[in-house]
Amino acid sequence: MIFLATLITFLNRLVIAVLGPVITRDPHLSASQFAGLTIWFLAAYTISQLVSGRLYDRIGTKRGFVVSIVVWSLASMAHAAARGLFALNCFRFVLGLVNSGISIGSVVATPLIIMLQGAVGWQATFVAMGSLGFVWLALWLRYYEAPEQHPMITAEELAVIQEGREKRAGGERCPTWVEL
Repeated sequence: MIFLATLITFLNRLVIAVLGPVITRDPHLSASQFAGLTIWFLAAYTISQLVSGRLYDRIGTKRGFVVSIVVWSLASMAHAAARGLFALNCFRFVLGLVNSGISIGSVVATPLIIMLQGAVGWQATFVAMGSLGFVWLALWLRYYEAPEQHPMITAEELAVIQEGREKRAGGERCPTWVEL
């Protein structure tokens, strides 16, 4: 499931790069304005790295991924409604808040995005890519369970997981923001 989430977020992340020449025509963006979209994405990505771990610790992995994928997918789809630079910057910023890593998406993203854009246009491509997150979300909600609730985990596996949590909780403290 994490692999699929990474793949989907990477596909969504590359839509703007691959479709840049097409997207800049409609709202008449300059090269520097288009580059600013990346800056907004990276600014939000940086902020996200500071807060997402604590968010997941507080609300749990299952809910954390639900929040992340819903926000990510809606932000990706919202690009289709952008009519100017400000809206595109806002949607890139939101997308950057929920970014994951790089995976096999780098191999399939460009041909997939170009094929979709040729078939349905650039706005519909953002909607299609954003929709993948909701497909993933249905699978996540159906199949992921915390170890304590998972029907297939053995008592031995659960004991190992809980032992690791106890070691971390007992021996390490979270650094303060000033220490970071």
